[in-house]
Amino acid sequence: MRYSDNRIVKTGDLVCLRGRQLGVIGCVIDNDDYTDEFPKSDYAYLEHGIMLRLSNGNVLYLEEYTEELVLISRGMDENEPSFPQSDDV
Repeated sequence: MRYSDNRIVKTGDLVCLRGRQLGVIGCVIDNDDYTDEFPKSDYAYLEHGIMLRLSNGNVLYLEEYTEELVLISRGMDENEPSFPQSDDV
């Protein structure tokens, strides 16, 4: 899966969804890219898409890429996604 600018979607990426909701990519099923929080054993059955952990604590499954998903920054450690401090955004 790729962003609209052709960069590969990776676990740990900080993204903005629909211009208002921050999230961190938890797993990219298409790329076989998983984390401890979103393990392959729990999500591979979906076959494609991504799991997002939103800043409000909710988890969202996107079956396919949407242009409303914008990369803000790459994660420091792609295996441990985290949100920036509130004064950093």
